[in-house]
Amino acid sequence: MSGAIKEYIRNLKSTEEQLEKIIANNPVKECSFPDQVSVFDKQHRYLFVNGFGARYIGLKPSDMEGKERREIGLPHNEQLEQDLATVFSMGQPVENELKDPQLTSYGISYFEYYLYPLYSSAGIVEAVLCTVRDITIRKLSQLSAVQSARDFNQLIDLCPFAVIMVDELGNFKNGNQAYIDLFFPGFTKEKLIGSNPEFRTAHIGTQWKESPLQKALRGIAVRNVSNDIMNKQMLINAIPIRDMEGRNRGALAIFHDITEYEQMRHALYKMDRLNLIGEMATGVAHEIRNPMTVIKGYLQYLGSKVPASLNEQFDIVLGELIRIESIITDFLSLAGNTKIERNKHNINTIIRQAFPLVATDATKNNVVVDLCLAENLPDQLLSEKEIKQVLFNLTRNGIESMDDSGMLTIRTTLVDEQIVVTISDTGSGIAKEKLEKIFNPFYTTKDNGTGLGLAICESIINKHNGSIEVQSEEGRGSTFIISFTHSQDF
Repeated sequence: MSGAIKEYIRNLKSTEEQLEKIIANNPVKECSFPDQVSVFDKQHRYLFVNGFGARYIGLKPSDMEGKERREIGLPHNEQLEQDLATVFSMGQPVENELKDPQLTSYGISYFEYYLYPLYSSAGIVEAVLCTVRDITIRKLSQLSAVQSARDFNQLIDLCPFAVIMVDELGNFKNGNQAYIDLFFPGFTKEKLIGSNPEFRTAHIGTQWKESPLQKALRGIAVRNVSNDIMNKQMLINAIPIRDMEGRNRGALAIFHDITEYEQMRHALYKMDRLNLIGEMATGVAHEIRNPMTVIKGYLQYLGSKVPASLNEQFDIVLGELIRIESIITDFLSLAGNTKIERNKHNINTIIRQAFPLVATDATKNNVVVDLCLAENLPDQLLSEKEIKQVLFNLTRNGIESMDDSGMLTIRTTLVDEQIVVTISDTGSGIAKEKLEKIFNPFYTTKDNGTGLGLAICESIINKHNGSIEVQSEEGRGSTFIISFTHSQDF
């Protein structure tokens, strides 16, 4: 061993002795030198071991010096041996970790070690300085964090709601499959990782500014906010993610698709209104009709006694009474308390029977009616009277929407076991903000309308276990689509 290495080891021993004295005189008895320090020669024998390193394995430095690890009962560590050989041959420091198989209160212990080459005066690597530090607590914390992250990923993957996590810049960090399927079908998680918020919001048609996630990044928790995203009604919750020091490190948001719930709530609301109307209609219909019958009879009698010059006035009054009777009938139709009688009918036959009246009404307004009826449509259980009422209401609305000219098309088709009737016009169309309201009772865009016509149509179709919807654009006309699920249960 060269004089340079001997001098280096003497200095280490001197420093070690001074540290031992400081520790011995320290009133805090638990204080100790934290690192294991040793020097190995080319045969990987200990040239020096500090007191802490020797005491850690229950020996004295003198018990270890001049011996290999296996000679003093330490287990062979292939990685450490390879790293020592590398430092001797390459002259480059090496950093690595090792596990102690001896169980402690924490389980297996973990250490990190650093190997530094020590050169002789001739510039040859003659020894290696090794420092070892116990990193068990840190390593277990890291492993716990990794396991927690895995548990979290499994949890959000099992969550039926869409979940997204972003970093402090709003870039995609994590998300479950429900989020990808809802907003980014065809994408993979790997493709989304790192994507910026502007890309994501542009893709789904929203704005990043003042979005729930953006607010959460500013430290503002967002609770149960409802937004319309990609034609779906979403209930959104977003919270900031903070580190141990309370600094924002990102945000997490949960999206709950409540579209079906909102549709159901809207349907229940409409049903409640219809039930209320039905109760009102049932309660007052007879009370109103009885005096009206008396008034109508007397007016008809008096009308035959007055001069011909007053006939027009009497006809106006009688016409208004008939209109009131019609409104009462509409109320009773909405009540839904009466059981409809459905028989085996073909929808094309009902349309052809109603066609002459529809055509007469259309001719008065210079409107052309086009019938496009599919052949061989199956029969269906229908109420002929009520289906005709729907046809008359919808065609009359279409004709009135066209100014003295236009095209009214009545079409039937069979689509996926459903009989579909469409009634289209080339009229003025319906404004987008009004489309959601047109089937509501009492909602009307006409000056003299009652707002019951379309509500009655929907009620009749619902009683036939069908559905009705509208597609419209201002200035381009409207199309009402009626669908019946084909039934062979006659």
